[in-house]
Parts: sequence; structure tokens; C-alpha cells
Amino acid sequence: VVAWAVAGAAAPTLVVAGVDAAALQAAAPRLRHYGTQSWLRFDGARLRDQGRWLPAADNALAARR
Repeated sequence: VVAWAVAGAAAPTLVVAGVDAAALQAAAPRLRHYGTQSWLRFDGARLRDQGRWLPAADNALAARR
């Protein structure tokens, strides 16, 4: 399961993708504990990797107001 989050002006956007419903159900309860992260990678319920994207002027994911 992988999850990506992008801060937005009105609300953040979260995308979660998994290989099947069981994988999504295993990871879903843990997502709320990683609110400061930009992306996560799970193997079942186990967090495998995480990170933060730093905003930059040329970053397509940077929020612009």
C-alpha cells in the first residue's frame, strides 16, 4: 500500500493505493499517525518507508495562493 498527501488551500488531498482490499484495510488505521509525512509505503500493516516533500517554487506539488 502506498499513500501520498498534498497540502491544499482548503483541505489536504490524500491518495491511497493498494493491491487488494485486505492490504488497504491493514494499513488504513495507521494512516492517521503519520499526518506530517508526504508519503508512506506499507507492507500489510507494517510501515516500510516514509518521507516528506519540501515545497519549492518549481515543485508541481507546491500549493500556490
